[in-house]
Amino acid sequence: MNRRIVRVTAFALTLGAAACTVHAQSPRDELEKILKPQVRSCFVIPYTARNDPPVKLEVGLNHDGTLAQAPIVVEGDPESPVARAAVRAFERCAPFAILAPFAKDYPIWKRLRVTFNAKRGS
Repeated sequence: MNRRIVRVTAFALTLGAAACTVHAQSPRDELEKILKPQVRSCFVIPYTARNDPPVKLEVGLNHDGTLAQAPIVVEGDPESPVARAAVRAFERCAPFAILAPFAKDYPIWKRLRVTFNAKRGS
């Protein structure tokens, strides 16, 4: 099985196997450093899906890092292998370890838009 994350994006949050560019150190940027390895460890792209188009999920989180609801596919085919793998990634990884200093920034991360792109070389 090919285990690889190519690109995951949430609001201004970029998660991926390649080095990502972080601009200003905002709470979102700091949160990216916390969520990236958590999502990466749970996202398994099916080998047959490596050329599928990207999908975007909406993910709601509670204060404690648990899922507020099941992730919803808001762009792309919800039945595609990439969409199913992306939903499973969030379900597997929850609850997310959100550090105490981010509690005050809950409005920033309570609802995430996350794009999963399984295309090779992306």
